[in-house]
Amino acid sequence: DNDDNLNSSPRLVHAQLEHVEDVDWQSAFEEVLSMPVDSAPAKLARSVAIKRLVDRFCAASKIIGRIIIDEAMLPEARRTFKPLKGKGILGGEKYSAYGIFFKLTRDVMGIYG
Repeated sequence: DNDDNLNSSPRLVHAQLEHVEDVDWQSAFEEVLSMPVDSAPAKLARSVAIKRLVDRFCAASKIIGRIIIDEAMLPEARRTFKPLKGKGILGGEKYSAYGIFFKLTRDVMGIYG
């Protein structure tokens, strides 16, 4: 598990980006779900493929999410991932990185008091 690495220096977390894949996660998920389940070995292969996909998604989202959170107080120009424009302010800042959508909920506009 890479949770220990996520508590490390920002430089180490950024270095982990080189291992993050830019994947069409929806297509990858649909492809895995379309695998046959007509026998015990086929069911096992599908289950293993789902587990691997979930592990890859979780690893990527942890790394990217950690960077977004760590850089939240930096000026936007210095952030690795920039908030999406035109996506509204309710629900927080929106980000899209490596095929994953993120929301960082903060009351940056002071609407909630």
